[in-house]
Amino acid sequence: MELLVLSLLDWKMNPVTPLSFMNHIIKMVPMGDHRHLEFSALFKHRVLSLLSDFKLVHYRPSVISAAVTLHVMKHMDFGGENLDSCKNELCGILQFNKEKLEACYQLIRTSLANGNNY
Repeated sequence: MELLVLSLLDWKMNPVTPLSFMNHIIKMVPMGDHRHLEFSALFKHRVLSLLSDFKLVHYRPSVISAAVTLHVMKHMDFGGENLDSCKNELCGILQFNKEKLEACYQLIRTSLANGNNY
């Protein structure tokens, strides 16, 4: 997935971060237009809150982005079915396994809970 982002940027070597995937993921998540703004704001807040967590360096930006997406969807009360289908879709499109996504998601949950963020 990182190569796709770099190709779209014409290989201008700006760093690829989890925020680089936000617009792509928003198009994939089934929600009405009015919820896109809320999702976007929560997504950015969570990613920025996680910048200082050194444990996340073990994960690619696309995995972090997908895990943050699941965290935000859970916060916004998307149904469990939507979370599962979104998890499967993210793993398929971004080309990584569910175990890696789940491990990153658990780390993010712990990190945000310890940091007193939502």
